[in-house]
Amino acid sequence: MSDNNSQALQQEARRHLIIFGAVALGTILIVLSSFAPLATGVKIAAVLAVAIAQASLVAGFLMHLITEKRMVISSLVLTAIFFVALIFLPFLSEADQTHHFLLR
Repeated sequence: MSDNNSQALQQEARRHLIIFGAVALGTILIVLSSFAPLATGVKIAAVLAVAIAQASLVAGFLMHLITEKRMVISSLVLTAIFFVALIFLPFLSEADQTHHFLLR
């Protein structure tokens, strides 16, 4: 029993170290992309892609959300949808006000 427990603990520690290395590599990529001679939009897209990958690794493996039940994942997806909607709501409101202002 102790041997199986020790082996499982070693595998878990190895997985966490690999994820730590991937997150550290992502951080290095984000910093290096700020010095790259790219257009601003391309830099932003690259940084966001790496940040989303890092967040997925941290949330999925280190926070153990990858093994959670369907209800927890559904509530997290619903929260993300509402967050995106609330972020874009001011833009839609501004576009609506501008449209009405131009029609007068």
